[in-house]
Amino acid sequence: MKKETFFEGTRGRLAFNLSLAAFGVLAFTSQGQAQNQTLSNGGSSASFNLGGTGTGTLGMNSWMVDNDPGVSQLDQQWFWYSVNTGSGWSGVQPINQLGAASLSGVSANGFTATYQNSTMAVQVIYSLEGTGSGTGGADLFETVNVLNLSGANIGVNFYQYGHFNLLQNNVNTVSIGGSLSGGYTFIQQTTMVGGNGIQESINQPYANFAEAGAPTSVMNDVTSGSQLNGTTAYGPADAAWALEWNSTVSPFGGNAGNVWNVLQDQNMSIVPTPEPSTIALIAMGLGALVMARRRSA
Repeated sequence: MKKETFFEGTRGRLAFNLSLAAFGVLAFTSQGQAQNQTLSNGGSSASFNLGGTGTGTLGMNSWMVDNDPGVSQLDQQWFWYSVNTGSGWSGVQPINQLGAASLSGVSANGFTATYQNSTMAVQVIYSLEGTGSGTGGADLFETVNVLNLSGANIGVNFYQYGHFNLLQNNVNTVSIGGSLSGGYTFIQQTTMVGGNGIQESINQPYANFAEAGAPTSVMNDVTSGSQLNGTTAYGPADAAWALEWNSTVSPFGGNAGNVWNVLQDQNMSIVPTPEPSTIALIAMGLGALVMARRRSA
């Protein structure tokens, strides 16, 4: 399995140009572009509805790693947020409610989508790397930058929702490790039909809250603004999970230390067994997720 070390290697060390333009934040003059995007590379493909005029389930809504099996291992993965500018918390919204996506760096296997309003901007960067048709493997690299565009500190609650229905068999089991005192450190999702499934490891700061459960129940807790309930095991069933981070983000003001960063490496591997009707999904890891909040001195 491919491994990534964030904040140390070339992928992890963010080369900041201290300008809004460097993050694709365009002083509210940008116009929305095509809201459906599909990435493909090395036998793998991933599809996205970026909001606005996009069609299909919101966010990343399909990930096929190879043609055998010819099914998506993912139903939905996306990000939600709520913000407190000093007058109380806003309702929870998907990040695309900040504004229409402005796209840059679009290629066959990657793109950058930037969402913004007068208070904050969120930039999501994707890069898909398949390991070749017939190999059953792929990496999806994802980076999220959160910028406070206001003139004062803001509170941000940030949510990641994941509904991976491995092999589309509805017999997945989710296990979340960690505790409220020490933070949540990993998620593992398995399927009863062969193999291990998903592993996500989280580096500091650990997620403050987490929840595993039925997709509708977990999504309701995310969008209602309720604190995720701490359920750490669910299944075998059609299973989903969510993570929640809480932080105060300083005004960007050209200071890279005030950018809140999320980085992920999602690695999937599927291996057909000698019997064509049986597929073992042996290792679909959501590598290391790092959410780092830096402040100016």
